[in-house]
Amino acid sequence: MSDLDPFALGGQQGTEALQKRWDALVRELVQVGRLLPPPAQEPPPAPPATRPEPTPAENEALRIECEAIAAAYRAPLPDGDAGLIAAVQRWHDMRARMRLTARGFNLTIDREAEIVEPTAYAAEEELDDFIEHTPAEGLPGVLAKLQWIIVFNPYATMRDYAEMLEQIAGVVAAACHQRGWLTGE
Repeated sequence: MSDLDPFALGGQQGTEALQKRWDALVRELVQVGRLLPPPAQEPPPAPPATRPEPTPAENEALRIECEAIAAAYRAPLPDGDAGLIAAVQRWHDMRARMRLTARGFNLTIDREAEIVEPTAYAAEEELDDFIEHTPAEGLPGVLAKLQWIIVFNPYATMRDYAEMLEQIAGVVAAACHQRGWLTGE
């Protein structure tokens, strides 16, 4: 092998020789495990699949399902803490039913605005408001409300639910006082 000056890149032959030396060095480093082989060239990702426009039958099926969801959300609830407990349980049970896309419904932004929002989402919001604004009467109601806050929005701050937490604190303080437990001022 001739002694080539690796820094003398003036001609084509010097560049080819340098490239050969470089390739040999890379192969040797790969063999001894000091260098990872270059990644294999992967084909470019396929473009995202587009959904076909929903058919009138699909629109009707979505409308029927959303009306059924709304009816389930709006079903009567018992009074007092039993109503709060039932509402939180209903809210939790309906979460899977509200995942319409995962259940195979072809949703578009327009269909969501026209069909889902005024029926299913509106009824869900009504139940949320019931849970948030119905005062707890005892510790079971307090527990139901706290479970709803934790599950509904675990990242919420106290400021988000200040009024509800103030009412909850009053119920807990009254329950503690009733049992003779000191709660401070």
